[in-house]
Amino acid sequence: MDTTKKRSIVSLAIAIMLAVILITVFAVPLDPGAPPLGKLLFPGSGIWKVPHEYPGSEHHRVQDVETGVTIIRDDRGIPHIYADNNEDIAFGLGYVHAQDRLFFMDLARRFARGQLSEVLGKQALGADMVSKTKLLEYHARKTWKELKQSKEEKYRKVVRYFENYVRGVNHYVQTHSGDLPVEFHLLDYDFKPWTGEDCMSIAYFMLEGGPWGYWDLDRFVVLNAFMEEFGPRRGHSHFVNLFGNPAGGKVSPYQVPVNPGYGNYPDIKVQGNRVMKLSGVQDVTDRMPRIARACGKMLENIRVHPVERYRMLHDNMGGSNSWAVHGSKTASGKPLACADSHEPWQLPNIYYEAHVVNTKDDYNFYGYYVAGGAGIPVDGHNSHITWGMTVCQWDQLDWYYYDRVDENHYILDGKKKQFEEPITFKIKVKGQDPVEYTVKRTVHGPVFSELGEHAPKAFKHLPASMDNVIIAARWLSHTSPKVKDVGPCLLGMSMARNMDEFREAMKNFEAPPNHITYADDRGNIFVYSMGGFPVRDNSGLPWWHLGNGIFPYNGSKGEGKWTKVVGYEEVPRTINPDRGFVVGANQVAAGPEYFKKYAAQYRYRPSYRARRINEVLAAGKGLKVADMKALHTDILSIKARDLTPHFLRALATVKNKTDGQKEVERLLSSWDFRMDKDKSAPSIFTAWREYTYHGTFGDQWAKMKLSDRLQPMDSLLEKLIRREPSSQWFDDVNTPEKRETANDIILSSLEKALASLEDFFGTGDMNAWKWGSLHKLEFVHMTEIKAFNYGPVPISGALDTVWAPKNELLQNGTFDPTNATRGAHHRMIVDFGNLANCISVLPGGNSGSTTSRAPFNQFDLFIGGEYHSEYFTALTPEKLKEQCEDVTSTITIMPEEE
Repeated sequence: MDTTKKRSIVSLAIAIMLAVILITVFAVPLDPGAPPLGKLLFPGSGIWKVPHEYPGSEHHRVQDVETGVTIIRDDRGIPHIYADNNEDIAFGLGYVHAQDRLFFMDLARRFARGQLSEVLGKQALGADMVSKTKLLEYHARKTWKELKQSKEEKYRKVVRYFENYVRGVNHYVQTHSGDLPVEFHLLDYDFKPWTGEDCMSIAYFMLEGGPWGYWDLDRFVVLNAFMEEFGPRRGHSHFVNLFGNPAGGKVSPYQVPVNPGYGNYPDIKVQGNRVMKLSGVQDVTDRMPRIARACGKMLENIRVHPVERYRMLHDNMGGSNSWAVHGSKTASGKPLACADSHEPWQLPNIYYEAHVVNTKDDYNFYGYYVAGGAGIPVDGHNSHITWGMTVCQWDQLDWYYYDRVDENHYILDGKKKQFEEPITFKIKVKGQDPVEYTVKRTVHGPVFSELGEHAPKAFKHLPASMDNVIIAARWLSHTSPKVKDVGPCLLGMSMARNMDEFREAMKNFEAPPNHITYADDRGNIFVYSMGGFPVRDNSGLPWWHLGNGIFPYNGSKGEGKWTKVVGYEEVPRTINPDRGFVVGANQVAAGPEYFKKYAAQYRYRPSYRARRINEVLAAGKGLKVADMKALHTDILSIKARDLTPHFLRALATVKNKTDGQKEVERLLSSWDFRMDKDKSAPSIFTAWREYTYHGTFGDQWAKMKLSDRLQPMDSLLEKLIRREPSSQWFDDVNTPEKRETANDIILSSLEKALASLEDFFGTGDMNAWKWGSLHKLEFVHMTEIKAFNYGPVPISGALDTVWAPKNELLQNGTFDPTNATRGAHHRMIVDFGNLANCISVLPGGNSGSTTSRAPFNQFDLFIGGEYHSEYFTALTPEKLKEQCEDVTSTITIMPEEE
């Protein structure tokens, strides 16, 4: 018997012994928030009743379906849903979502609605208050009411679809009430029936995922620190040099726009703000520190809550890829299209894959859904069209600050103004009385600077530190009438049969903003950088303010008025380009000509992934599905290819090299720049680069007490090394007797990197420094119980490669590698030359069960860069059973017999 099996048996034996002891000894809860352990562990109840496998067959008679639905799970547990109308398909989707993801759905709705405290206790109160303050539940309820009251057929249609989905969810729970997932037993609470408001709340949860953030405030804190450290003029110029100004055509270096038809960005030397006026500087800067302190304090208090902290710290850590290739570059003469969305790696996966077939209509769709989101697809394909999405970070959110007059009034546009009608919530808290929480609102939106008034322990007495400053947020989705079109748009896109129908369906798709790449069976491809964004009135701003929503606005002085919302007709797009492909990889949306008119994007990703995809597709001819698979999992680092020669050039200046330096020179000189888990060159390069980055900016950030606030993109470091090697940023503020250059920082960083790697691996043999030992994939279970996690597992790639699992080796300058916990959460390849050749993979799989067996969780495929068949051409249950030799289960749901 091998060692692994022995350990497993020993572990199981210990677990059983502990269970017996606990069942015998404990019959009462350990604390007010825990379930009775006897109830939890006793055989026949609790966790022992949690289903581990799908039932072989089920048959139901219900009054909630019209003609019936058949659900067959294939060898990966993926449901194929057959019905002769879309309402019954929705019922089937609700049923399987509940069967696989009930706890995920419940936690997602509770997060969106601010109801976590009801089951998790007072420790979740702060998170609930943030969600309530965002007004997600409030507007979800309003939008659902508007949808139900509408007489327009497109809204009535989506309401019927939602309601049938809800019936499917609740029917599963009613018929399986004794088989709730283990998490319900651990937390000792029951599932409440699903509602249309829950679906809409999850929709708002997804809507705010991209646009919502605190970047305006963060940038303002950094700008103020720069101006205090370097003086107003130099500080402002430094900020623009490091972070750009899209209205002035200044973006992060080396960008390849999603839509190249709007001009290209030359790699120019940024000169700062040429229209800067110094009149009145002293008056403005006297006030700035007070406002910046208020913004900084609010950020520090909100970031104590995990989701908001992740939003602040990891904004530039992730990415997605999608592309479409014209038939002129493929072997079949028909388009190939790929979707590769990235999110934090969690279990269960945020996405859910399913195949639905309307047997009486030309609707055969395979795609990805968010469980609980009413069975509305996020992306996928039918027999005629396909689309993929990557985040396009149009700025849909502005922050405003005002002077407080008293508890009921503030200054708006120079005049005393009463707060809007407040919204009061009662938050249920497990183990104590409900907490009444009131959200104040300015004319722009909800007030965030008073969170601590209601939860001082959670927010550290926030109001007392705000110095009579009111801070509020204005979010497009709070007031836009197009929010209720999200469902109709996505459902209509999934049913489109050609490009005209698809573009008509997506016209009102306003949020969340995405680059939508498209291909169809007629040979068309395109990318639209979709999503509405406001145009701001930039008149009357102080000289330091770059306008366009980049910094918070002084609402008391009437700054930052929205004059219009740019929509479908004006967003940048690229249709059937001569080059034969379109690519969206979170890079900047368009060239400088577009931003001269609409400077609406201050956030985007470095362009390394986009450059690599463009490079491969531009050179490609006769492309096949195998080439798309290789590109999805491509691990060549453009960043390494760009920077390594400069690192080696600096090393070449050392006259008497150590043996270690010689070995680094040998390994990196022969490296192919692939971030291979079995090679040591990626470890050396990454540690060297991270120490170089920290050595360039970390000392000055520490001096300005900016901690891990907004920092420049990696491509800015590359630009400084290439073009400004004597930049002041390379000068170490801790060595005033010397002015360092890029070479100095590069060489000192190498020594730190080598020392850290030798210490970590316990050997000076660089061949043993495998990248996979530093770079490991880990999927974190949503309960954060480590025993439920998947991994860590050694993995190739890096954030800047197309295969983009992200980790960091340094934490605030200290060598402490993290696991990669973000990357692709699904991949899909659509071949219009042969629809039977469409393939997908969903790491973690559909099942939310912590005991899901390997074929269902798909990790075997994902880690190996492989895919499964979609069985897309199986248009009937019989055809699916012919194509799939190992059907997992069959469920039939028929109308009640008369």
